[in-house]
Amino acid sequence: MKKNKLPSRCENFSEWYNQMVIKAELADYAPVRGCMVVRPYRWALWENIQSSPYSQALDYRQAHTHSPSDYNSLIEALKNGWGFSLWCGSAECEAKVKEDTKATTRCIPLNQPGEEGNCIVYGKPAKLKVYFARAY
Repeated sequence: MKKNKLPSRCENFSEWYNQMVIKAELADYAPVRGCMVVRPYRWALWENIQSSPYSQALDYRQAHTHSPSDYNSLIEALKNGWGFSLWCGSAECEAKVKEDTKATTRCIPLNQPGEEGNCIVYGKPAKLKVYFARAY
């Protein structure tokens, strides 16, 4: 392989990534095999590369997530975003949401807000808040 030519990203992603980091002078090989050391003056750039897409995705999610108070509001919220609502956990409720909106539960957060109330679909007792959304 020529010294100045990068390997193909599709054929060997690992080697392409390593060579790209070295050529961009973001890091150097470490004395320990399989490790790299990030150059101190490049740390801010490295952090920005990682944090910027995450912040954009988080802002987008927050702007498109709604907390509907009733089933009709959930249906409206799911037309253009996500609904974050109480759910009883039954397959029957999820099937109704899917039938009416083509959405399903997408995420059950580990850190629940500790809220108790009624399921958004049928009004059964519920302790879980979940994200409902359509697949894209």
